[in-house]
Parts: sequence; C-alpha cells; structure tokens
Amino acid sequence: MDNIKKNLKWTGVFLLLIMICLFVSIIHSQLSETAKTAQIIQDGQVIQTIDLQNVKEPYEFEITAKNGGYNTVRVENDKIGIIHASCPDKICVKQGFITNGTLPIVCLPNKLSIVIVNNNDELDAVTGGIMQ
Repeated sequence: MDNIKKNLKWTGVFLLLIMICLFVSIIHSQLSETAKTAQIIQDGQVIQTIDLQNVKEPYEFEITAKNGGYNTVRVENDKIGIIHASCPDKICVKQGFITNGTLPIVCLPNKLSIVIVNNNDELDAVTGGIMQ
C-alpha cells in the first residue's frame, strides 16, 4: 500500500513538471512571435527604427556622432549589434549582439544607444525600459 502511494506521489510530481514545461514552452513561443523593432537613439532622438524580423540579408551601416566619433552597426535577422566604434573603451562593441529588450547597447562617448522593443510595447523615455 505504501508503494502505491509513493508511486502515485511521484507520478503526480512528474505530471506537474510536464505541465509546467508545456506552459513555459507555450509562453516562450508566444513571446518570440511578437515583432521586434530596434530603435537607434542618438542625442536623445530616435534616428532610425529597424524591424529585425524582416531582415533577409545581414547588413552594416555607420553612424557619425557630433563629436566626430562613429559606430558601425550590424543588423541580422532578429539581432543587432555594434561591431566597430571610435570610442576608447569599446564597451558597446564588447557587449555583442542583442536579441531582446532586456539590455540596451550604449556608447556614451558617441551618445548612441540601441534598444529593442516589441511592437506592442512602449519605450519608457526615462529609464529606457519597456512600460507594460
């Protein structure tokens, strides 16, 4: 009798874990289907927006700052990053590519930032985060 109770207990735990995994996978697939837009912001102004899901071929372009500095931006399907920069520390280059709105890419010397927003979300101009 104790073995039956023990087996039922572990079967219940196993089924619960399966249900949690299914729930997480459904949520993840719905989140990944939302359209993503990269906003390139310089001196506090949005200078370009790019729909990352419509990128067929990777491409690069350069953004020049008022101080004469530059950043080379590379755009690929579902991701964006800075691959070259004139700034001394190159933190923006070392950050690599971003694929979601968790962390922006920031180049302080050239006053440039790149933020990914879901098309259904709004950008919080104060914190650079997403408002729900």
